[in-house]
Amino acid sequence: MKEIRLNAFEMNSVVHQSPGLWTHPRDRAETYRDLEHWTSLARVLERGRFDGIFLADALGIYDVYGGSPAAILKHGGQVPVNDPVGERKIKLTQETAGERQTAMVSNRRAFIIAAAATAIAPSAHAGEGRVMDWEIMSLAERDAAFNNTAQVGLEIAKKITEEWVTASAALRAKHPGHLALPYAPGERTKWDLFPGSDPSAPCFVHIHGGYWQRNSRETFSCLAEGVMAHGWSAALPGYRLAPGASLTQITKELITALDWLGDQGKSHGIAGPIILSGWSAGGHLTAFLLDHPSVAAGLAISGVYELAPLRDSPSVNDKVKFTEEEIVALSPMRLPSPNKPLNIAYGVLELPGMIAMSRDYHAYRAHARLPGSLIPIVKAHHYTILNELRSPNSILTRAALQLPEDVKTLG
Repeated sequence: MKEIRLNAFEMNSVVHQSPGLWTHPRDRAETYRDLEHWTSLARVLERGRFDGIFLADALGIYDVYGGSPAAILKHGGQVPVNDPVGERKIKLTQETAGERQTAMVSNRRAFIIAAAATAIAPSAHAGEGRVMDWEIMSLAERDAAFNNTAQVGLEIAKKITEEWVTASAALRAKHPGHLALPYAPGERTKWDLFPGSDPSAPCFVHIHGGYWQRNSRETFSCLAEGVMAHGWSAALPGYRLAPGASLTQITKELITALDWLGDQGKSHGIAGPIILSGWSAGGHLTAFLLDHPSVAAGLAISGVYELAPLRDSPSVNDKVKFTEEEIVALSPMRLPSPNKPLNIAYGVLELPGMIAMSRDYHAYRAHARLPGSLIPIVKAHHYTILNELRSPNSILTRAALQLPEDVKTLG
């Protein structure tokens, strides 16, 4: 049997070789300078299981008629739309066999790479930003790059968290029958379970965030509202926090928690497939724990998938204190990822470093041809993205609801 590869073709312009198509009522090619144009296209191609996309562009104005561009300009012929530099001398950073090289090049391949990049990231091309490279960033830059509370503002973060606390308390009051169930000795190592009416319904397990050093399961109960409206069960585990526990200890605790749920869930009305979810540090833990035998699929939200950049971030590592061994052993970007569906979501208003984490990890899994979508949530920052889970019909809730079907598709 021959393998079939599906490759899309697109040009970062209003029209390419289909004159008049721009008049079609469903055509949106005029938005090619907007990021959503490309993320929407990516979602369509992922649903169609496409292998890649070819971004076309002209390398220069055709001047074969009289040695001048006059004819091509007069008749509206093809011209470059994203010439990255006037003289086509491109500073290109390449990574080959682990070696980083920087060179000034002037060739066809480099031109195409840079031209395509300007279509997808026009702000960087325009000088409004620069590529984030944690290896060369200063200590202050690293800390700011991942300080989500500082980005949105302490008062805003506090207000949103207080809203979660209030909504969660109300949900817990309505469902008091299976709360604070211990899975290991300790005050925090407990489950809050919210079984649905059907024990065989999927169970949405959410791991809270807080950079492994703050927050608790009780604050985030309200995030189960969206899936519970569809008859799902929900469960939230607690875990010890840094500096009282290392990240290695935290991961081991949550493995124990999932073992307990797999063994004891039926006695509490939870026997369906487990869909693991987590936000921020919980997003990291979701990716790391995806290979647990009780987990069918995952939804990682605004997670951290490479720990090395946080090693020198005082707002994180002053308490967590990563070891070099933990960075290697617990960074999902450095580990084989299981062949299970994992949707990776982020808010488009988040810090560039956090956005890069999600995009890079999705690309890492996609390179291995592993299932899962990259889901950018418009008008959402690191805190407001979680409110998506409270709505029965939001993008994130629908993404979670789809995961059991994706598991069935894999067989």
